[in-house]
Amino acid sequence: MIDNIFINDIKHNFKSAANYSDISDHLPIIIHYGLVIKHIKSNSEHWYRLHASSGVAAFKSDLCDFNWNDICQKAENIKNVSDSYDMFSHTFCTLFEKHFPLRAKKLSRRMNPCHEWLTSDFVKSRHKKLKLYKAFIKQPTTSNKEKYVKYKNKLKSLINISKQKYYQEKFQATSGDMKKTWEVGKPNY
Repeated sequence: MIDNIFINDIKHNFKSAANYSDISDHLPIIIHYGLVIKHIKSNSEHWYRLHASSGVAAFKSDLCDFNWNDICQKAENIKNVSDSYDMFSHTFCTLFEKHFPLRAKKLSRRMNPCHEWLTSDFVKSRHKKLKLYKAFIKQPTTSNKEKYVKYKNKLKSLINISKQKYYQEKFQATSGDMKKTWEVGKPNY
């Protein structure tokens, strides 16, 4: 029995649907069961600093306007060079943080590549392929099939080329070290 879901629970509300995916020759049938499941939040944030030209100009201006004589005089009184550097570093980092604060950007699992050799363009192409597949399933014309198959095959060949190139570069970078070479082939779980 393929493409069927049988349930003997009539107390709960269920929703079923066909998933338009080309992972098999059958459309996967899914069911939504109203259970509350505790989700473990994954680290889906990317931290970055925005270095806009206005921020760089303001940072340079603050560096020029800051009275460095105070730090120089304190440094002359301190015999330890490390303490002098710490004072300078603290001042510089404070100004840097003021003009270039860390910002969090949420990463969408759907739009981010899951492998190192995939780029965001491949992710977009994958979504286009799935749209073509959905159009082919809804209207199975020869034109829709040809568009889907041609696009799928081209995307697959480009992904394979990208994967080969990625591993060639990795193996060339680790060619002298056997331990690192074996690490390249290990899956990251």
